[in-house]
Amino acid sequence: MVFFDYTNKEYISKMDNANKKIGIRDDDKFGKKDVVIIYTPPKVGSTTLVSSFRINTAGKFDVLHLHNDKMLKYLHDIHDATVMEIIYYNKFLGKQVYVIDIYRSPIEHKISLFFENIDTHHFNSPPEILKTYDIKKIINRFNKIFPHLITSDYYRTVYEIEPPEVFNFNNKYITARKDGIQFLKIRLKDSIEWKTILKNIFGIEIFIVSEYETEKKPIGELYKNFKKNYRIPCNLLDLVKDDEALSYYYSKNEKNEYLESWENKMTHVKIEPFTVPEFELYTSISVENKYMTELDRDHYIDMGCLCMGCSRKRGIFLLKLMKGEPIYDKIEHISAAKEYIKEKAKHMHVYYKKQNTKQNVVKQNFIRNFK
Repeated sequence: MVFFDYTNKEYISKMDNANKKIGIRDDDKFGKKDVVIIYTPPKVGSTTLVSSFRINTAGKFDVLHLHNDKMLKYLHDIHDATVMEIIYYNKFLGKQVYVIDIYRSPIEHKISLFFENIDTHHFNSPPEILKTYDIKKIINRFNKIFPHLITSDYYRTVYEIEPPEVFNFNNKYITARKDGIQFLKIRLKDSIEWKTILKNIFGIEIFIVSEYETEKKPIGELYKNFKKNYRIPCNLLDLVKDDEALSYYYSKNEKNEYLESWENKMTHVKIEPFTVPEFELYTSISVENKYMTELDRDHYIDMGCLCMGCSRKRGIFLLKLMKGEPIYDKIEHISAAKEYIKEKAKHMHVYYKKQNTKQNVVKQNFIRNFK
């Protein structure tokens, strides 16, 4: 249970500071915007949702992407506040706050979790070396840790709300309100319909951008090879059949179809996964041997910057999305600012003074950032 002390000036100051560090600026320049917090486990499609909201709703919402309290510490240098405190504090400030979680099918989720840090944690080898490994070695390691790759359900275990007894398979989302905060859950399997689903919830069109797929990353070739060759051991598939979250978020027919698709890619050769003590030892050794960082700060198409350069490029991206065109670039502040200046310069008149032959070029404030 989360407790708050909004009568304490030190607590208010602490939470104001946390808001600033994660990019929420409640001042005269930017105004007070409502907040969308994508608060999910890693590797469920949340990055796509974050950039989609940022591109489509930059002037309407502050959009945050958080996985856990550790993310606040390591990415935002926030050591004295939790994600749930930030959620409730912004509601205290009088904003409408939406918190969104995403469900992803268990086997695909585990595979993606495994590949997310396969180089930095599981094998402690760079992608160019991993590509030379026998795929059987990669598959065996995945099978060994399969039960220990945790696919969390934040909506029902972290948000501290009363979820509905059954998922709404007609609307393809569920929602609950607590203390004026709206908590939502959608499914990755419905991502092609997210535009319609989100319009039903928010009343605005949000065109969905596809990004940060594992196949596009440095380990993409290995990932594709893994998916091509992987056959799930029958005893591991039995674990999935008993997965409670799968039974909640998938209808009976959807679950049967899902399991059948993996039964067609199943091997009857059983594998003995690591026991809990063995996995703890495996994790301890992996952490001790680690020498590469896992932090990736720039994997969004849209980082959320509101300068003129980034806003211009965001508009270009939105037009592409509306036309159904793919996006291969990112909104990166420095390059977007330079592009903006070049385009603006094309339409500017240059005046010369007889007393001074030097050309005076008007510089925007953000140019100073990349001198």
